[in-house]
Amino acid sequence: MIKKFSILILSLAMVLSFGFSTSAAPKNQKENTAAQEKANKEVEVKKAEIQEVMRQLSEYRTRKLLNARKQDGSLGTQNDISSNLVDDRYEMELEAKLNALGVKKLTQSEAEAIYSQSNSDEVSAMVTVPNSNANVKWYEIRYSHYKNNQSYDLQDLYAQGIGYNTNLSVARDGATLYTNKQIAINNLKEVGSIYVEKFVGAAFSLVPLVGWAPWELFFQDNTNVTNNSHVISYGSLSTICFTYVKLAGKDDSWQKLSFVSNTFSIAAGHTLRGIKNGLPFTHSKDTNNTVYAENYSSGYKAVDSYLNTSTQRSSFARYFRFYNHDKTANITAYVLNPSVPTQITIN
Repeated sequence: MIKKFSILILSLAMVLSFGFSTSAAPKNQKENTAAQEKANKEVEVKKAEIQEVMRQLSEYRTRKLLNARKQDGSLGTQNDISSNLVDDRYEMELEAKLNALGVKKLTQSEAEAIYSQSNSDEVSAMVTVPNSNANVKWYEIRYSHYKNNQSYDLQDLYAQGIGYNTNLSVARDGATLYTNKQIAINNLKEVGSIYVEKFVGAAFSLVPLVGWAPWELFFQDNTNVTNNSHVISYGSLSTICFTYVKLAGKDDSWQKLSFVSNTFSIAAGHTLRGIKNGLPFTHSKDTNNTVYAENYSSGYKAVDSYLNTSTQRSSFARYFRFYNHDKTANITAYVLNPSVPTQITIN
């Protein structure tokens, strides 16, 4: 509940920030009316709700895949695990919430019918949906956005990884972060962390996502605990948002793919081995985290890019990195940063 509330507050703050930054139009352009600004903010609040439900779906699916690998006992059978996992009741409930928010789940024929044409010479709007939805699901939502007293029709196309056999997924089992370190846990403020490389401002920067205190990966009582090794099995599922823009009232052949951004969820199983009170111990802990690119799914950025192709056309988080306590050891995983939907594939 705290995570959900924080994400909604952050999203609302971003909405207000965008609203103020776009309120001053050049003298030869008309400013949005108060009603148009209100409509823009209402759309962004709704999209924040959609992002929250999609986050829940993505985190649940990453946990589900990680647990399936643990139960299978053979980490080399990801193909079978991926193809045999079907939507359960919880996933269907979340998809029903998406539908209630105006999000439509697309079939292959629906996607091809919608995105088969474009008059844009810059970016093709064509979409090829995989024959099977066992690994990727496609969703869309349509909405309006106002800028300089002009209405634009936007269409967000979401591709969400749900299985391993797609380039929307990265996974690794039994990756050693460190071994034979002899680390006294109760002397540390942090035993591990995740950093993410994002495009922030005008350059890529490595920013912290989460840091784990000793009791978050070990026990409440960490006295007399010395850790010798930290091994991680992880999986990540990405959701890519392709935002198309056109003048209000035009048909889809006039739309342009104007902004692409990503988010991804990470499920990780941590296995820590060491000594507690002079005796060997092994302790396991699972974590789940979600990363958002700056301006993820931003209608404001998409319209700016549509009007001026020299502006930013994409925003990505490029990789995530696990660190040990003093950042002398790390494990890095790169995620997909596509420019068009056809770059999303199944294996």
